Amino acid sequence: MGWGYLGILFAVCLAACLCGFKKYVYFMSIGYGFSVAAVGVTLALMSMVGVFHAEAAHYILCLLLLIYGIRLSGFLLVRELKNAAYRKTLKEATGDESALPFFVKVAMWLFMGVLYVAQTSPVYFRLYNGGAVSGFTWAGIVICALAIVLEAVADQQKSAQKAQRPDKVAT
Repeated sequence: MGWGYLGILFAVCLAACLCGFKKYVYFMSIGYGFSVAAVGVTLALMSMVGVFHAEAAHYILCLLLLIYGIRLSGFLLVRELKNAAYRKTLKEATGDESALPFFVKVAMWLFMGVLYVAQTSPVYFRLYNGGAVSGFTWAGIVICALAIVLEAVADQQKSAQKAQRPDKVAT
C-alpha cells in the first residue's frame, strides 16, 4: 500500500496546514487548499524522480490538484485580507483564539492532515498501483476541470453579491 509514501504525503499536508496554529479555522480552510496543492506538487515530483510511472494524464491530475488548491486558498486569503465584514463575522463565530487549548489545535492539525491525504489519495493510488490511463481517468480529469471552473464562477458571484449586500447570506 506504500505506507512510507502516504507518510510523506501526510508530512506534506501537516506542513501545509501549519497556518492553522495562527487561527484554528485555517486548518480547515486555507490549510486545506495549501495541502491539496502541495500533494499535487509532491506526487508530480515523486513521479518525475521515478518513484511512480506516470503518463501525461497523471501529471494533468496532479496539476488539477495544484490549481484547485491555489485557487481555493487564494480566494480565502483575499476574502479575509480585503473584507473587514468577513473578518468581523469570523471573529464572532470563532471566539477567542487563545481560549482553545494547544492540544486541541494539535489534534485538529493531525486529523486534518489525515483527512487531506485521504481526499487526495485516489490520485496517489492510481500512481502507486501503476494504473493505466483509461476512460475513467479522462472522465475524472474533465470532472475536476469543470468543478474548478464552476467553483471559481460561484466564488466570483458570491463576492459580487457580498459587495452589494454584506449583511445577507450569499444564495
